[in-house]
This record gives sequence, C-alpha cells and structure tokens, in this order.
Amino acid sequence: FGPPRSGSNVWVKFTGHLDSFDGPIFDASKFRGGRKPDKQEYVEIRLNQEPTISNGMYEALKLMKVGAKGRFVQPPALSYGEGKAPFEPDDDGEVKEKVPAGTTL
Repeated sequence: FGPPRSGSNVWVKFTGHLDSFDGPIFDASKFRGGRKPDKQEYVEIRLNQEPTISNGMYEALKLMKVGAKGRFVQPPALSYGEGKAPFEPDDDGEVKEKVPAGTTL
C-alpha cells in the first residue's frame, strides 16, 4: 500500500506537543477517541477535510504508508495560522489548550 491521497480516510494515533517532542501536550488521539462510546485511542481523519488537523500533520500523513510510525516537527507556517487550534467545546464542555501564534509543533 502506498501513501494515502487527499480525501482518503486514515486511522491515526497521535500526540501533539508544543515546542518539542517533550513539551506540553495540546492534543492527542486518546483525548478525542476516549470520548467516543468505544473508547478508541485511534481517530479517523479524512485527509485535507478535517478542520481540527493542521496542514503540517496532513503533509506528514501523506508521506506515510499503512502501518508506518513517525515523528515530525511542524513549523509555525504549517500550524493553525491564527495562533490557536480551532477547537470547540466537546460534549463535556472541555476546550483544548490553544496553540500560541508562532509555535513549533
């Protein structure tokens, strides 16, 4: 299997950190999937069509193959743009931590 194409659905397990691989966590698939009835640690993402996923993550996913693992640093230019992750409160009213403008992810 080759890399996924734009519009493909992929299942991913991820943890997003601010500033470095061991910086504060701003998002993770276990947070998103843990709120679902089946408590999944993976989440389904439609490439280039999921508003809460950054352009940098899309670019990294498009380079990966089925079953691949990877770590990547995302420059601010491929981040969320306006200085915050575009999250809305979830069913429990929780809002994700905002990503400061110019942050490397």
